[in-house]
Amino acid sequence: MTLPKFEYLSRLEVCIEPALKLWLKHLRYPVSRLYRKIFEGKYLNTKLPDVHDLNELKRVLGEVTCTLELLDRISYPEAVWAKKRDDCDGFAILCADRLYTLDGVEDIKLVTAITKPVKNSHTVCTFFDLHLEKYRYFDNAYLVERGFESREDIVDDMISKRRSHVLCWDVVEPQTLKQIEYHSQ
Repeated sequence: MTLPKFEYLSRLEVCIEPALKLWLKHLRYPVSRLYRKIFEGKYLNTKLPDVHDLNELKRVLGEVTCTLELLDRISYPEAVWAKKRDDCDGFAILCADRLYTLDGVEDIKLVTAITKPVKNSHTVCTFFDLHLEKYRYFDNAYLVERGFESREDIVDDMISKRRSHVLCWDVVEPQTLKQIEYHSQ
């Protein structure tokens, strides 16, 4: 007996959901660190562009082409800049690295939401804007102008634009790729 397509896909998603949660909670960042060590050391001498404000950062991020990467991992910011292309993870890590050089921002973190459908999963760079006294985020090269009370509000905002359901999300320290928070729905 052949299952109807929608029933087959539904059963497949049920099997994949635990694996996706496992990936985000336990595997993504060790795999990223290993990938960096093995394949990206050659980029570490790449000079990153100087930025003096958020508008310059938007311009710099605009020079990077958004691609779809089959291997979900977070590259070195230098690798992203040298190649001038990466997926949302690359934009977020380059953005975070450059935000550390600016005044008026603190608490810089990466936030990843794994969604259903999986194709709408996304990583952004979040930070606390001392002038607005609110959290803000970069969605690839786009700076979301309004402020948010929490990172959870940012997750809600970024996912509502994608019409998706959040399976899990986390908060990560960009410089070490250490997971600080993990939330499962």
